[in-house]
Amino acid sequence: SSNLYAELNGVLQPVARHIETDNFQVSFVFNHKDVPKGEYTVRFYNEKGVTAYLRSSKGGFVSSVPPVFTVTVRHKVIKYSLILYFVGNLIQACCLFRNSGTINDYVDSIWSYNYEKQILELFLTH
Repeated sequence: SSNLYAELNGVLQPVARHIETDNFQVSFVFNHKDVPKGEYTVRFYNEKGVTAYLRSSKGGFVSSVPPVFTVTVRHKVIKYSLILYFVGNLIQACCLFRNSGTINDYVDSIWSYNYEKQILELFLTH
């Protein structure tokens, strides 16, 4: 069987295939600031198509290579403020209370929700 490749925003990745289940998976990693909320088209190519894609990308004619099929992916917005605040306080908590054993007192004073406390404790124990 031939290999399958996926392209998103000019990044080409091989598609992994699980032999026993015949399921396929591909992953892309981008900075969220570079991929705003919206719909994105992932283009899939076989070996012949990816060869043509690579050849045409050198000349800037990538759009002329037809994919075997496409999938539209909806990317939702990501909120940064809570995550940055949480990470900042986690670092501060680790630095201030690393040796004193009173991290729970500090966590209780910062976080009013038990869920957030559990997340912080999970980060500290793993």
